[in-house]
Amino acid sequence: MSLAGSTEAPSIARSTRAPRRAAAAGLLLAGAAAIFWFGLGMPRGLLMSEDIRSRVWPWAGVCAPREIVAPALSDPVWQFIPWLELARTELGSGRLPLWNPHQEGGVPLLGNGQSALGSPLNWPVLLWGAARGWNLSLLLRLLLAATGAYLGLRDLGRSGAGAILGAAAFA
Repeated sequence: MSLAGSTEAPSIARSTRAPRRAAAAGLLLAGAAAIFWFGLGMPRGLLMSEDIRSRVWPWAGVCAPREIVAPALSDPVWQFIPWLELARTELGSGRLPLWNPHQEGGVPLLGNGQSALGSPLNWPVLLWGAARGWNLSLLLRLLLAATGAYLGLRDLGRSGAGAILGAAAFA
């Protein structure tokens, strides 16, 4: 009798976990989408450092120059976007983006960990360009971080509400 009772309880608990996890994922997705689509204090358009973007090609001619206040936020402008745009150009020309001839005497592009062309989180930029794909890439990163934190906290035995709060704080 006690064996039958012990085997039923975990199966019932497992059957209720999936809807709860789906509801938590939906809540995190709705929160992230609200931040990205409704603004909530964030700038409209491409989410990058405006001060650095205003001084670097191709945005320098479009944006009014600003004083650089946050030089630590320069990586997307000076590193990630140019490499992803180079890879996108190569893919659009029917070539694999294996090599970056514009850096030093030429360096690997596809195998470069910094450009991370194999990461699915960068694929929206490769598909739609920086203007449309960068924000989607950032949203995917945010959702992946929140989902991983939520599942990790639940695995540690935290309550559902606590795991959602921890995932939102982490992301």
